[in-house]
Amino acid sequence: MWYAASAALAGAACIYASVIRLQRVRRLRDHAAEKLYASVNRPSRERLLALVATHSTDSVTVKLVRGALEAKTRDHAVAELNEVLTEVGGELDRGAQVPKSAARIALASSAVLAVVGIAQGLPRGAGSLVEPMVALGIGIAGALTCAQLGRSSERASRRQKDAINGIVRMTMNVVPGGDGPELARGRLTIG
Repeated sequence: MWYAASAALAGAACIYASVIRLQRVRRLRDHAAEKLYASVNRPSRERLLALVATHSTDSVTVKLVRGALEAKTRDHAVAELNEVLTEVGGELDRGAQVPKSAARIALASSAVLAVVGIAQGLPRGAGSLVEPMVALGIGIAGALTCAQLGRSSERASRRQKDAINGIVRMTMNVVPGGDGPELARGRLTIG
């Protein structure tokens, strides 16, 4: 009985960690980036600043655009953008990594419990193998759930990264001192 209960507990903990990470990625979703990217046909410094002024100051997009447009030099703008992009990119990437790890943990822990249960139950006969197999099944279900949550997190992360990268390209096109996003001078995109 304790094999299945232990596998269920491990699986539930892994699913919980995956759900929390997915919620965190979804909270990072920046509607300002999507709206701003969709509303600017031909960006100009003034137009971007005016649009940014209408959005929340907590927005990643607002931090990106303001930091770059208020920078004194192009190099300073690149540094401002990279600072925010590194922070956001890392958080979005972790959103996909946690559920993958949780899936492996759920599966591995239930497999270990099943092997121990089988090893202990073999002398007692085939009837004692049911519980270890139930534990393995619970672990597989937990792993599949975590994997699905991971895919959802990856999709949400990709949408956000695409919107932010579009904003970065628009912003760098209007930053003084150059014709576009000089990608060789800095990363200027997230993953």
